[in-house]
Order: sequence, then C-alpha cells, then structure tokens
Amino acid sequence: MKSYLLTGDGRLRVNSFSFHPYLYGFLLNTIALISIFFYQNIKQIKVSKRYILTLIALFIINLYFSNSRIILLIFIGSYGIYALFSITAERFFQYILILPLLIIVLFQIPKVSKTMDQLADVVLTGGSSTEGSSVDMRQTQLLLSFKYFNDSPIFGNGFDYIIENLGFSSDNSKRSSDAEAFGFESYFFVLLIEQGLIGIIANLILFVSLLVYYIRNFLKTEREYRRFVLICLLILIGYLTFILTTGVLSSMPFFFTLTGLFISIQVKMLSRAKNIRS
Repeated sequence: MKSYLLTGDGRLRVNSFSFHPYLYGFLLNTIALISIFFYQNIKQIKVSKRYILTLIALFIINLYFSNSRIILLIFIGSYGIYALFSITAERFFQYILILPLLIIVLFQIPKVSKTMDQLADVVLTGGSSTEGSSVDMRQTQLLLSFKYFNDSPIFGNGFDYIIENLGFSSDNSKRSSDAEAFGFESYFFVLLIEQGLIGIIANLILFVSLLVYYIRNFLKTEREYRRFVLICLLILIGYLTFILTTGVLSSMPFFFTLTGLFISIQVKMLSRAKNIRS
C-alpha cells in the first residue's frame, strides 16, 4: 500500500483501508453520490443536514487525493447530470451564476489548477501531455490483448491467465510480461484474454440488462423516487467507466452487493407506487 503513496510519476495518492487508491476513489465516488441524495431527501432520515454536508465535503476531498483523473471525471460528470435532473430551475440559475466564481477561486490553488489542466488534457488529447495512463498506452494494450485473444477466441485462456502465464506483477523486478502491457488495466482487455467471446457476451447481457432495468424504472417511478433511480443509474455508468478505463481492482464484490441492495429498494418503491395508484 505504501508504494502507492508517491508513485514514479510524482503523483501523491492517499493511503486508505482499500488496497489501491483508485478503488478507494471509486468507493468514495459512490458514497458521495448516495450522500448527496440523502442530503436532498433529509426529511426521510433523522440526521442533521450539516452533518451530511460535512461528510460529503470530506468524501470529495479524499476522492481528490486518490489522484485518479478518471475518478474525478466520473464524479464531476455524475454530479453534473444528477444536478440537472434534480434541482429546480431557480436553483439551476443560481448555480450557473456561482459556478464561474467558484472556478476562478479554485484555479488560484496551484494543486487544483494543475489537476484541472490534467483533466482537460485527458478530455482533449487523451492524456498525451501528462504522466500516467494515456490513449496511446491503451492502444498498445488493446493490440497485445487481441494477440492473446487469437490464441483462444471463443472460451478465452482461462481465469488469472494474465497473472499466472503472462507474468504480470506490480513489482517490476518480478515482472516477466511485456512492459508495454502495464497489467492490461481495462476490464475489456482482461475479458479478451481470459474469457473470450463467451465472457464478453455474458458481461454484455449482465450490464445491458442492469442499464435497461434502471432506465425503465426511472421512466416508471413517481417523481419523488426518480432521484434515487437516477443515482443508481449514474453509479452503474460510473462503474462501467471505471472498470473499462482503470480496471476491476477487486471491486466487483462491493459493486454487486450494492447493486442487489439498489434493486431490492427499487422493487419496494415500485410496489409502493403501484399500491398508491390502486
């Protein structure tokens, strides 16, 4: 864990209860979004608004120090979409007026200004001007993934093939795989190599089914419940973005446990809404 505190590219990353700061960042993104939902629906829970607001601020600060540009983009995008769908027109125009002032203040902080420059570089050039992951590196990984995919395109080469047979290790002295692979960070690359077409199709069915389920519920539920369904949908989209750009990083047990909880809550919401209409 200490190896992530200060990396070779000079980026300081927070240590936490999670084995990797990027996974910690994703967990914080999820918790922050749920907390924002609770903050807007405070009448349903007996907790001080100031307490929740303080927690949200702490979550976002820690998320920032996970030092993952993708995680920051996921949070900014998710919160932006949630705000557009959930705030009133009056507050929307208030935020439009306040936002430029907030950006000007934040850009006076050197660390924040540098991070914003890196985020802009990721969006505009694919990260070509900054250290760390870039579009070029992902293209190299994709080509190598197809190379191993061709060895067994239908069923894949088997689970843990990348670690056990390609010799990937986070310890450079023990690594025997192609240095350009960098661990095949995207979940798509892992599917290509280890699970083949069978795994890709199974994952498509799973995640597309979840997306369709959330979208249908968003359209079917009453207005008071739509915010929660939207949060669930944004967390799912954020998770897909996370695993396809950064990697799974042992996040699936947490994510699918949370998904099961979300689905059970939505079933109760739909049942309650149906009973009220009856």
